Parts: sequence; C-alpha cells; structure tokens
Amino acid sequence: MRIQLCLKRSFLVIYYLLFLGCHDIPRISIVQSLRSYIPPDYDSVNLIPLVDSIEFLLDEDSYNQIRSINYFNQDSNSFISFFDVRSNSVNVYNFSSRQLIKRLELKKLLPDSHIKYTSVDVINFDSIFISNMGRLYLLDSSGAIRQSVECEGGKEAIAVVDNSNPLIVRGNKVYTGVKCNVDYLSLKSLLKWRAMYSFDLKEHSQRLVYQLPDTYMKQIFGDKFLDVSYCQNDKGNIIFSFPADTNIYETNLQKYHVAYLGKSKFQQEAIPAIQGAETKKQNKFKQYALRDSYGPIYYDPYKKRYLRVARQKISSKLYETNKWERQSSFIIFDENFRIIGESKFPAALSYSSVFFTPDGGIYSRVNFKDEYTLHFVRLVYKDSKDSLRQSK
Repeated sequence: MRIQLCLKRSFLVIYYLLFLGCHDIPRISIVQSLRSYIPPDYDSVNLIPLVDSIEFLLDEDSYNQIRSINYFNQDSNSFISFFDVRSNSVNVYNFSSRQLIKRLELKKLLPDSHIKYTSVDVINFDSIFISNMGRLYLLDSSGAIRQSVECEGGKEAIAVVDNSNPLIVRGNKVYTGVKCNVDYLSLKSLLKWRAMYSFDLKEHSQRLVYQLPDTYMKQIFGDKFLDVSYCQNDKGNIIFSFPADTNIYETNLQKYHVAYLGKSKFQQEAIPAIQGAETKKQNKFKQYALRDSYGPIYYDPYKKRYLRVARQKISSKLYETNKWERQSSFIIFDENFRIIGESKFPAALSYSSVFFTPDGGIYSRVNFKDEYTLHFVRLVYKDSKDSLRQSK
C-alpha cells in the first residue's frame, strides 16, 4: 500500500514538472518572508520640524532643482553634495562653512551624447557614482571615469541612485535601485521583475535581485506603485518599502527575509487594486492619487530608528477639482521595527530630501521656491510627555 502511494505521488510530481515545462511559467526562486507582528504604538513619539534652518547659497550657474543629496565625511571634514538636475551638475559644499568647494559638470565628464535618466550618489570625493543612459559610472574627485558597467538591457532597466534608493557598497559589488520598465498591468511580468540592481565592478557584470512581495503577485495597483525604496541599517541588512504594501521587509538578500508591520494609522482600508477603466495607462496619476500609498524609508543611524513615509489618498471630488495636494506622515519605528509613533508633516516639507548627520541631526528640505538658496530644516523627536529632545 505504501509503495503504491509513493508511486502515485511520484507520478504526480513528474506530471507537475512536465506541466511546468510545457507552459511559459518563469522559473524563479520565490522569496518567502517570515512574518513578525509587533503591536504598534502610534502615540509614543512624534517627529516635528524646528524653526531654525540651514542654508546653502547657489552660484550663478546652479539651479534649485535638486534630485539627490549626500552627506559624507572625509579627512575630518563634513561635506554635502547636491545633484542639480537642471544644469546636470554635482555641487559639493563644506557642510560647516556652507561654502561651495567643487562643481562637476556631467556633460564634460561622461562620454554619452545625452545626459538623460540620470541620478547621482556621492560616497566621498573618490567614489562618485552616476547612472546615465543605461550605464553606471564610478568617477573620482578629478572627474575621471574609473569604472563603468552597462545596465541589464541597457536603457530598458535603468539604475537609480538617490535619497530613496541609496547606493550600497559591499566589496566589489554595489547595489542600486532600478526604474521599473515592465508592463505593470501584467501579473506575469511583475512576477519576473526585481526591485534592485547588483553590479559587480570587478567582473563588469550585473543582475536584478529581490522579488516583489506577495501583494504584487495577486493584484495590480498601477505604475506609481512600483516606485520601490529602501535603506540599509547598521547590521548591513536592507529594508524595503513598497508603495502598495503595508509591511516593510528586512533582508540580507540571501536567506534572511523578515516582514514587519509598517501600516499607517491613517489608512482605514486596504489599498484597492485597479480595475475596469482604471487600467487605461493615461489614468495612472489618478490611480495613485485616489489611493493610500507608502514612500521612502530612511534609517536614522544615531537613534537606530526607521522613518517611513505614508501618503494619504484624496477624494474623487478633490481630484476632479484639481486639488491634488496630499497629506503625508512619517511612521517612526524603533531598532526592533516596532512602530512607536506617526506624525503628519506640513506640505512645505520634502519627504524625499531627508538626510542625517553623525551628531544625530535629521534634516529635510523646505522653501522650494527660493531660486538662489537651498533651505533645510532640522527635525527632532518629541515623546508623549511633551519633553522635547533633539535627535542627538
């Protein structure tokens, strides 16, 4: 009887494998994350902006259209760099003196005939990474190209490096974000897609890594819901935030995968999938605006906390009257991924231009209309007892 049962199971397995072989199903390893539920406390800690700000005066050749910001230390000095997307230049300031000390014009440095699909991450003066036209470049302080690697498929899957997708260095390998180029209306395409690039600078090779979570395997949400963000903690693990997923995901990109609750207290219902007329691609901004969503996630290395951006949906009535401004909030996690607070922040504050300093400073950009100066305000934690303590 046992032999018959074993034979029956063997035939079923063989049949299943033959079935897979005869159908166009992608043969990929499915990432299964361990679920870790920690009860949230949304009212223990708040994050609030101070009145004081720091300012960086722009020179006559620079503009206020900043795509990425990098703070770094080198030779006992602190610096901050800005990628000016309008002039296609990288401007580096001494953080303490606020003085401009270096300006790199990408059109003079890169061999590409066009500066397009460009993003920049400055690790230090001798490690300036630039993604442009489907290729990742490594430049030194003189602007010389030390290495370059073509993206997989060239311009079809472009590497992204910015505040929401910081470049991560691990030996000869670097990891970046990737601009999604698949058919977002196809579950089959989403199953094959990956959320991150892995570049091997020594071998001059690349591959896409880390599958989208289960949420994206069952429903379709729209183009903007594929703007993945991540950060890296002091353990070297990567934490992903997906716009349509209430969870956040910690992983070492190998065998460690854990999902934690990351839901906003302002989200009252599940994020609905798109259907019917909404599947028309010209409606993708509307799809995004009428749904709750999640944005960048940051790691505060001083407090060992995480900040995740949540964006609240607007009503159809507001959308039809062109009132598209959405409220946003920071969800605050402790080092064990327990939610310890959530704070709404003013629309004048940029949730995509956050950076941290070694003394515990948290800064975000404000006053975007000033064409001559870049302004940043400091954010501080405030506990439930109303005792203000700066994040240092």
